[in-house]
Amino acid sequence: MASQLFQTLNDPHLVAKFQKFFGITYKVPPTETDPIDTLDDSDEPIEFSGKNGHIFDKSAVIDDYNNHTNGSIHKRNLRNRKPYRTHMRSASDFSTSSSKSGSSSTDVDYEVGSSFFYYLFHIGAGLGNEMFYCCFFPYWFWNVDGYVCRRLVLTWCLIMYIGQALKDIIRLPRPASPPVVRMEKRYELEYGMPSTHAMIGLAFPWAFIYFSINRYEVNNQVAITFGLAWCLCVCLSRLYLGMHSVADVLAGLGLATILMVFIIPALDWIDEFQLKHQYAPFVMVAVTVFAALMYPRIDEWSTCRGDTMLILGLPSWSTCRGDTVATLGVQVGVAIASWINYQNNFIPHDGVELVGSPPYHIKTPDIEWAKMALLRMVIGYSSLFLTRASMKQVTYKISCWLYRLKPEEYEKNKKLMIVELPYKYFTYCAISLNVVYLSPLIFRYFDIERPTCWTEL
Repeated sequence: MASQLFQTLNDPHLVAKFQKFFGITYKVPPTETDPIDTLDDSDEPIEFSGKNGHIFDKSAVIDDYNNHTNGSIHKRNLRNRKPYRTHMRSASDFSTSSSKSGSSSTDVDYEVGSSFFYYLFHIGAGLGNEMFYCCFFPYWFWNVDGYVCRRLVLTWCLIMYIGQALKDIIRLPRPASPPVVRMEKRYELEYGMPSTHAMIGLAFPWAFIYFSINRYEVNNQVAITFGLAWCLCVCLSRLYLGMHSVADVLAGLGLATILMVFIIPALDWIDEFQLKHQYAPFVMVAVTVFAALMYPRIDEWSTCRGDTMLILGLPSWSTCRGDTVATLGVQVGVAIASWINYQNNFIPHDGVELVGSPPYHIKTPDIEWAKMALLRMVIGYSSLFLTRASMKQVTYKISCWLYRLKPEEYEKNKKLMIVELPYKYFTYCAISLNVVYLSPLIFRYFDIERPTCWTEL
């Protein structure tokens, strides 16, 4: 019974029906012809027309193809195939999303029936992407509240690490295409279950609401409506864009709910530790490096680990692992910068006495506030851009020098763990240090800092 229910919820045709309901359809009815059908059943090597005329063994090509498609088409039993060869193909034809005739959804022509839902669900998907958090966290630290933002970074880091690691443990493919139209090329090579978008789509807004309600005078009904709308938009976007099955989304929601029961009570203790303990920076670095090293190893270079390393500040040689390292890097940078602020009394130990006890009244933004916020964002983001560009160059050059790599072979080198790991970890760690420590000092120097920037314990 449970197995049958799972098969139903994991059926790609269910996702295709959802897409069709909201107006996403193929311009031409999709075919499910396997590109491997163009090969015969003989065992001799096949010479492809591209790639300098290299000779590839057919079984190796088939294995490579199966490893890369991650469920993007329906594969057939090779033993029952008729022995024919339609034409010779270059090795590049078997790359991740090279087909122009239907085997890769990212290259398939599809029609959008409703522009409203198209942009709505793309915005929803953006609420779970790295770019959104790269914009949100600095804005909130610089213009609103570091107390809440430190806890949101911790929540983001823990949820993303666990979710992305489980993806590479479970290794359940994304919905097959066709019948599904996949509309996000970046995540196509990642596994599907659980949906980390669904996990963070639930955890982030509800953690945000929980800590904001306890700290500010917030209308509870408005806050709950906001959280439900956020979560629903993010989750439905995964089905609309064809990147997850219903089972993936439900698994993400269920897992996030369970994790939040344990994470929320622990955040106050973790935040107090990272601010006040004399060895907190060393502990946080050790924990994140250990987490990065313990991340499940896979053979394929994917995108999940990259985001997690972004949060920790570590690199990845699969996109999942690299993203995970980046996630860890963000957390390390925030923790170290917050510790420096507290130890140097930039965050006064009597901060509550200076601004009073919560809940605080939310002041309506005025022109003066908007001008100061805009000025902080321009100066701050310019600093972050320079930090990222310089750290990227420095870590890349050092890695090439240490491991005797050719710097001009960037596209090849960046997929190596020894290059990606230091870049992700140290770059995002430096960016986070800039956001929480350096940029507020610059704001203070120019007398444009947020009045309560240093009082948020």
